[in-house]
Order: sequence, then structure tokens, then C-alpha cells
Amino acid sequence: MIKLIVIAVVVLGAFVWGLAAGTYKIFPFAQVQALHEAVTTTSASGGDGAYRDNTPATERGLAMADWDTQAEIVMIGDSITEMAPWKDMFPDADILGRGASGDTVSGVEARLDAILRAQPERVFVLIGTNDLNLGNPIDEVLTRYARVIERLKSAGADVTIQTVPPCEPVLEICTGKRSEAEAALNEGIARLAREQGVVLIDLAAEFPNGTEYRADGVHPTVSGYKAWRDILAPHITAQPQAEAAE
Repeated sequence: MIKLIVIAVVVLGAFVWGLAAGTYKIFPFAQVQALHEAVTTTSASGGDGAYRDNTPATERGLAMADWDTQAEIVMIGDSITEMAPWKDMFPDADILGRGASGDTVSGVEARLDAILRAQPERVFVLIGTNDLNLGNPIDEVLTRYARVIERLKSAGADVTIQTVPPCEPVLEICTGKRSEAEAALNEGIARLAREQGVVLIDLAAEFPNGTEYRADGVHPTVSGYKAWRDILAPHITAQPQAEAAE
């Protein structure tokens, strides 16, 4: 009897929290919204080999430039970057988040001018998860990614790129062809780092596995963001010239 009461309380609590999340847009509203965008767009893609972006996500990212904020370090990416508490993670750094939930590498390319209005000295890029979710051709993703790196370098920024962490099997789309595409994308990102002479952080190898770190299969939990912080910390705190010389 006690067990049934406990289960009933947990179910009721989850239901009430879900209503509150939808109403007040608290955790995990942003995570669920981003996953919904990715999954629904994936199911509509048809797998015909065409490249697809996420225009609403890009437009949200473009709107961030209206703040005219400047920073030494700018973090570029999708929802994983957008939801990161950068000031909590690096309180002593002059750091700015420019992630847009649902965005793709072509979306990042489209909003580079807006991103560069922040006049960053250093940029960190983590992008590609939504390209994988959309089934975008890896060669086209990498072609766009190369242009992103070239544009950032031409603006005078020190560039660090990151491989995409593996999608946890708890999410239905994290199997089969997507896993193969994920491996191919990360191999390509590592190759771009070598070819373009930029710093690579291999999150695919360094980010810890398990739902403790990414409960929904993609977006970090607080523990996940702490783990990411620890991986990034040596690069955030290092002097660009010293890091490049290593």
C-alpha cells in the first residue's frame, strides 16, 4: 500500500511539474522544446539527402546581436551552448553565449556577422547535433563548417572547435545510422582542426556517459555542464598564444 502511495505521489508531482514547466518555461521546458524541434523536423525530412537548416532557430540567434554586447570569449552553438550558465561556469572570464536552440552549422554560418559584432578575441564552437538529427549529408555539413572556421579566423579570432558528444541511447533517434553519421562528423571535425590549424577539444572522447550527465540523451544536466566546464577550463584560462604553440 505504501509503495502505491509513493508511486502516486511521484506521478502526481511529475504531472504538476510538467504543467509548471509549460506555463512558466522552467526546467526542462527548453530541453523538451529543442528535442521536439529536432525530432519532428527529422521525421519530416524524408531522408532524401537534401541539406536542411532550421530557419526559426537561426532567426532567434540573429536577434541576440540586438544587445550589442561585446566579450573577449564567445561560445557558439545550439541549445547545448544556449542553455549553459556561462557566468556560473566561468565567473572570472569575459564570456558570452551565442547558442541558438535547434540551430545547425548553416545557421551558424548565416549569423556569423551578428556573432562577430561582439568582437571576440577567442571563439569556441560546438555545432552539428541538429545536423545529425536532421540527417544532413556529412560532407555538406563539413563544407559549411570549414567556411565558418575560415570566416572566424579572417576576423582575427582564435578558434577552438569541439567534436559532438555521443547521443545517449535513452533518446529514440540515438541509434543506427545516426551513430554512424556522428562518428563520420566527428572524424571530419578533427580533420578540419588539423587542416585549418585550430584547437580541437574532443568532447566525443572526453564527455562522460550516462543519464547523470545528459538525462534526455543530448542536453547536459548540471553535472554534465560541470563536466564540460572542467574540460573547457584549461582552454578558457590559457593564453591564446601559449595554447597555439603547444
